Amino acid sequence: MRLLDKRFRGRIRVHIEPCEKGLKWLKRNYEELLEAIFRGRLRTHVEHHENGQKRVKGNYMDDRKDGLWTYWNNNGQKWLERNYNCGKRDGCWAFWHENGQKWLEGNYKNSKKEGLETEWSVNGQKKKQGPYKDGKEDGTWTYWNEDGSVAKTQTYREGNRVD
Repeated sequence: MRLLDKRFRGRIRVHIEPCEKGLKWLKRNYEELLEAIFRGRLRTHVEHHENGQKRVKGNYMDDRKDGLWTYWNNNGQKWLERNYNCGKRDGCWAFWHENGQKWLEGNYKNSKKEGLETEWSVNGQKKKQGPYKDGKEDGTWTYWNEDGSVAKTQTYREGNRVD
């Protein structure tokens, strides 16, 4: 494995994406990643719009989406970022409005929503925020008016409203 380490030293960069809840750290074993690159199991996928602008970029590991995938509209503006692990949605994901303001941010675990999700309006004002557990609303959700004042709060348990 030392041969692989010398061969790829300085050529691999790890992208760690900040989330509102903190940093999601790369959990993959360093030597396994180098071996995957060396053996051709890891490949980068890139698509372009007809006008030449990048449309999507991400990686496949053993023919399954893996790591950060980024999507752009046909004018080159990013509109979606998602993380995958072995083909399943896993980690931070985010959507953007056409004006560049963040629209939605949340987390996935094993392809199910998990943790805090936040939605913003086109002007950047928080619209709603609340937690997911095992893909269902679970806990207190807060909804805001356009002026930033709290409109209401609702509590959910396993996807069902309890208040």
